Amino acid sequence: MSSVRTVIRVIARLLEQISAESEETLRDVAEGRATVRVVSKRGRERSQEHLSAADLGALKERLSGIQSREEALKALEEACPTGKQLEQLARSLDLPVQREDTVQRLRDKIVEATVGFKLRSDAIQGRFDLEEEQLRSKRPRQ
Repeated sequence: MSSVRTVIRVIARLLEQISAESEETLRDVAEGRATVRVVSKRGRERSQEHLSAADLGALKERLSGIQSREEALKALEEACPTGKQLEQLARSLDLPVQREDTVQRLRDKIVEATVGFKLRSDAIQGRFDLEEEQLRSKRPRQ
C-alpha cells in the first residue's frame, strides 16, 4: 500500500496539472464529457500505441466540436501523444500520411482537416465569432 506522503505528492502533482487546464476542459471533465488520464513516463504499454475504433470515433467527434486551432492542438497533444497514434487518426480521416511527416506536421494536418477548414470558410464568408469581433474592437483604428 502507498504511503500517505506518496499519495499526497501524487494529489499535489495532479492539482498542478489540472490547474493548467482551461475552464472549459475542467467543466467537460466535471460533466463527464472528458476524462483525465495518467500516463507513465517510464515507458509505453503496447495497448496505448494504437487507438481503438471507439477512441478514434470519440476523438473525431470531439475535434469536430472545437472552435479554435489552439484548442484542437491541445486536444491532440493530450489524446495522441505518439506519432503512431497521430498517423492512425490521420489515416482514419483519409489524410495523406508520408513517412517524412513529423509529429507536429501530422498534428497540423489533422487540425487543418478538422478545425482549420471551418475557420477559413467562416472567414471567407464573413462570419466571425464573438471573440474575434472583441479582438478587432480592441485594436487601434487606422
